[in-house]
Amino acid sequence: MISLSVSLKSLAAAAFVLLPEEGDNLSEATQQAYLLYRSGQTAEAIEGFRAQAKAGDEAAMFALGALYQEGLGLNRSLVEAERHYRAAAEEGYAPAMYNLGLLLAAEPERAAEGVDWIEQAAANGSAKGMLRLGIMYLEGAGVERKPERGFEWFTKAEAAGMKEAKFYLGRLHQDGYGAEKDLAKAKALIQEAADADVVEGILYLAAAYLDGRLGEKSDEKAMALLTRGAGELADPLIQSALGEAYESGKGTEQDYEKALFWYDKAASGGHAPAYNKLGFFYERGMGVAKDEARALEYYKDGAAKGVTVSMYNVAQMLDKAKGVDAPDPEGAAKYLHRAAMANMALAQNELAVRYRNGKGVMEDAIAAAAWFERAAMAGFPAAQVNLAQLLEGGSGIPQNMQRAAELYLAAARQGHPAAMFRLGQLYEGGVGTAVDKEKALAFYIGSVGAGYEPAAKQRDALAATMSRAAQERAQKLWDNGFREEGAAAGN
Repeated sequence: MISLSVSLKSLAAAAFVLLPEEGDNLSEATQQAYLLYRSGQTAEAIEGFRAQAKAGDEAAMFALGALYQEGLGLNRSLVEAERHYRAAAEEGYAPAMYNLGLLLAAEPERAAEGVDWIEQAAANGSAKGMLRLGIMYLEGAGVERKPERGFEWFTKAEAAGMKEAKFYLGRLHQDGYGAEKDLAKAKALIQEAADADVVEGILYLAAAYLDGRLGEKSDEKAMALLTRGAGELADPLIQSALGEAYESGKGTEQDYEKALFWYDKAASGGHAPAYNKLGFFYERGMGVAKDEARALEYYKDGAAKGVTVSMYNVAQMLDKAKGVDAPDPEGAAKYLHRAAMANMALAQNELAVRYRNGKGVMEDAIAAAAWFERAAMAGFPAAQVNLAQLLEGGSGIPQNMQRAAELYLAAARQGHPAAMFRLGQLYEGGVGTAVDKEKALAFYIGSVGAGYEPAAKQRDALAATMSRAAQERAQKLWDNGFREEGAAAGN
């Protein structure tokens, strides 16, 4: 599948249509209602839309659906949004077909109907519908993945004036995915998208100039693109990217003050992750005087806007009394819980440790086991080790030595030194698995190599009881990563 450096989600987030698309013929009264809405007179606009919708005006029905969906001047209601979209869509109004399709496509049981409405919108001239179908066929979202069909819809969207389609067409030509591989054509299309102020095009082309993926490497051109997008366009995503360039020194000289400036612009423009960057800079005094209290406020701003890493950082600050007068383990646990609920494995593991130890929460072995389980299933090695330890002791969950060994193995294969050491002990003693001194020695070797000093004594003691050939086989087992015989705990 095609690999996009720029996420499709940035387009998806702004996918719904709020105002009429270009070329829509509006009645005079509905046009007046839209003018009222644009001027900030939302209540008056809603009255106008309602009157026109009652008279059968599909554009007014559509407008009410959009306002209900976004909660603009009306109590947010997806049920009411769908009702109004459907009424307008059944009258043949393409923007309503498109929005209805996106609304339904978000629900697995109604996704097929959603795709059908998006297809009808595209067939009725919706350029956004054409672009969305291209993305759906490219990603296999709601439809069978067919990059060639995606290319066809992107081509139609471009012809219909959808400038974002140029970016996707360029990427398909770059990778030869659903289209002829043609680097020159790819660069030209992505350049056209960037020149047309398509954010994805600007970001991708800047990255391409930095690493030369499109055949030309130029720090100067990369920075010019980012500077124009951040300044003239005032786009918060590009402002954040420019901040990252100054922070890392990639493409320009490292300059924390300029990085801080652009992160502040990005945050003010609504780019939530930039708040976490601001917190990071103030916490460490990068480009600004160190101010932990202000850092904490920025982290809290990011957390309030759904930035998971900010939730975690607030927890760390509260726990260590940074930006506050005294440690607040209860407050820290609450923020960790929010991050854990957002599927951050690191936070899930730390929350589990708190439940195990009763720090900031009531001690609860069952809750600890549940959170270790979630983080372990996400592949987090520390949680795999912690869960394995609970399984060994039967704390919060039934004892299960075989599964404990499997979890240690999963963590060991990610380089966790303590997991390697414990696996060595299990294989040496035949606990949860058959006795296998060669595997035991292999894991002791790995643990020592990873810097776990306690394993050295065990390695030497076990090696002293084994033949030279057995020691060499153990070393080979470790060197080959257990690929040759597919070792698995419990076998």
